[in-house]
Amino acid sequence: MRTIDRRTFLRNAGVLGTWLAASNVLSGAAHADKPITFSGWVFKPDTVRDYVNFYNRKFGGQVKYEPLPWVQYHPTMETRALAATSWTSCIASTITDNVGMRMA
Repeated sequence: MRTIDRRTFLRNAGVLGTWLAASNVLSGAAHADKPITFSGWVFKPDTVRDYVNFYNRKFGGQVKYEPLPWVQYHPTMETRALAATSWTSCIASTITDNVGMRMA
């Protein structure tokens, strides 16, 4: 197996990146085939709704925002996680920043 030094790797990565940008290979945006429900606990729901609407307008998204009351958030998300729902992602970075996304 041949080793590669950092300079060669960076040069090749730069050439590949330039080629991809010039050829528009990655220009097509990915879209979900059905609407995505974005579930989050109620913390500044108007701000979150504005961001979701902005995303939908800018990228043609199909995201629906579902604010859940704090008392119901954890049991609801736990039930969905254990049920047969199809999840696209679930993020829990801190105790005050829990967000879940699931397919509708």
